Amino acid sequence: TLRHILNHTSGLWSAIPLNLTIQKLASCEMCLKDFEYNCNNPEDTFLPSTEPGSECTYHYLSFGWLVAGCIVGAYALRHGRRASYEEVYDEIFAPILSSTLKQSGFKPCGGSGPHDIAFLDANVDISRMLQLRREAEAMGEVLEEAQNGNVSMKNTLQKNKEIYEGMKGSEFLLDPRIWNSEDALSANVPAAGGRFSAKGLALFYHELGTGKILSPDILSHATSPQTSIIGRVAMMNNDTDDSSQSEFGLGYQIIRMPGKKSELAFGHSGIAGSIGIHHVESQVSIGIMFNKVGADKDCTKKLLDAISSHFDW
Repeated sequence: TLRHILNHTSGLWSAIPLNLTIQKLASCEMCLKDFEYNCNNPEDTFLPSTEPGSECTYHYLSFGWLVAGCIVGAYALRHGRRASYEEVYDEIFAPILSSTLKQSGFKPCGGSGPHDIAFLDANVDISRMLQLRREAEAMGEVLEEAQNGNVSMKNTLQKNKEIYEGMKGSEFLLDPRIWNSEDALSANVPAAGGRFSAKGLALFYHELGTGKILSPDILSHATSPQTSIIGRVAMMNNDTDDSSQSEFGLGYQIIRMPGKKSELAFGHSGIAGSIGIHHVESQVSIGIMFNKVGADKDCTKKLLDAISSHFDW
C-alpha cells in the first residue's frame, strides 16, 4: 500500500529499473514501467523481499519511483487519462508553492533548465570499490565477517550484500558523480534526483511546516513516528553508532536532538550530510547542503548543535 511505501516497509527497497542506463534514468516514465506488472514477462515483476509491513528498510533509490507511480496512477484513475509525473507535478503541486520558493533553487525532480547549483565531488569511488570487492570474492577472499553475536552488524552486512546484488550491471549508480553528466543534469528522477540550494530546501520546509502545503492535521499525522530502523543507515544517518535508531513518519524522517529542551523536528537527511529540517516548536526551518561526498560525517550534527544552541532549543 501507499503507507508501506511512505514508511519504508514495502519490501521493495532494493528494486531498481531493469537494464538501467543514465539515459533511461533521465525518463521517469520509462523507469516507472518496470515497476508495473507485465503479463507478457511476469518473471520480470518486482516482488517484495519481505512481507509488506513486516520490516522497515530504507528505500534508497526505489522510494521516488514507487511514490511517483502511485501519484501518476491515482491521477489516471481520477481523470481517466495518463499524464507524465512532471505534468502532474505542474498541475497539482507547483501552484501550491510560493514564487519565492520556486525561484530560490528548488527542483525536487531535477529536470532541465538553467541552474547555478554546484557539481558533486567525491573523495571515494564507490563503484570502483564494489568492483574490487567482487574481484576479491571471485578469488576466494572472505570479506567483512561479522563478529559472533553482533546481530546489528550481521544485519547491516546482509543488507549491504543485497544492495550489491541488486546493483549488478548498474554499479554506476553508486558513484554520485554521475549526476554531473549532461543526461543526469536534465533527468527527471523523483526524490533521488532532486536539486536544491540550501535556501530553497529551507524555504520548502518552512512552507510545509507552517501549513502552506499540507493541512496541520495531515502534516501532524505524516510526521508522527510510524516505523524505525535500528543501526546505522548508509547514506542516511550521520551517526556511526550501530545501536542508533532512525525513525520515519509517512515520507519524512523524524529528527531528534537529544539533550535539547525541545528536541523534535522532521525532515530528511541525504548524501554527504546534507539535510533539510523543520523544528516544530520554534517553527524554524534549516537547509544544509554539501556537494562533496566523503567529508566529515559528523559535520551536520556539529552544525545542528551550533544552530540549536543559538536558538536556545
